Amino acid sequence: MHLGRKTLSKYLIENVSGTKDGADLAALLVDVAAAVKAISALSSKGALGGATGSMDTTNVQGETQKKLDVLSNTAFVNTFELGGLVAGVASEEMDDPFPVRAP
Repeated sequence: MHLGRKTLSKYLIENVSGTKDGADLAALLVDVAAAVKAISALSSKGALGGATGSMDTTNVQGETQKKLDVLSNTAFVNTFELGGLVAGVASEEMDDPFPVRAP
């Protein structure tokens, strides 16, 4: 129980989802929240979860990629693919924009 606190989903249902565009926005924000929760779970495990440290690859700016950055990027791409509301994703962790396939 949330003891009087309102969840993101409840807030969006009450305040945003009254129209088609509002419903799509609410669904997209819920997708973003799901990706953030996945990233939080990865980072909470720290080094034991294998999400820290550097990789042997570079991003489009020539910087060494961090494991958590790449895993976070993947979490967003995977979540957006499942949600079907995003046409594509661009990130410094990818060389080119990634077209998202609909589910």
